[in-house]
Amino acid sequence: LHVSGICGIGRFNFIYGLPAFKDGRPSARYNIDFCVYPEALCSDFTIPSSAFSKFPTTIDTSDIRYLFALYHWMSNIQDFNWGFWNYRERLKLFVDDGMTDDSFVDEFSDI
Repeated sequence: LHVSGICGIGRFNFIYGLPAFKDGRPSARYNIDFCVYPEALCSDFTIPSSAFSKFPTTIDTSDIRYLFALYHWMSNIQDFNWGFWNYRERLKLFVDDGMTDDSFVDEFSDI
């Protein structure tokens, strides 16, 4: 999670966090502003009292870590294209060659 930076957390927050929750969007999952409380991505989190939430609430965030990792995978890994190295092309080659070794995993694990 530490490699995602401010922009990755901000996009995740917009889709699944407090902004989506306040707007009533169907993607909203959590009454947490991850830009203000990024630590909520890493451990269970107690939301402080606020105008929006009158009572402190502790949230089990283990599912957030999974969702954030999946979001990172979809937005950064699957579409990775660095001119000479394209994730989808390399995956197709790996599958077409019978997936006989770890070369593909070794290549993309540094993305």
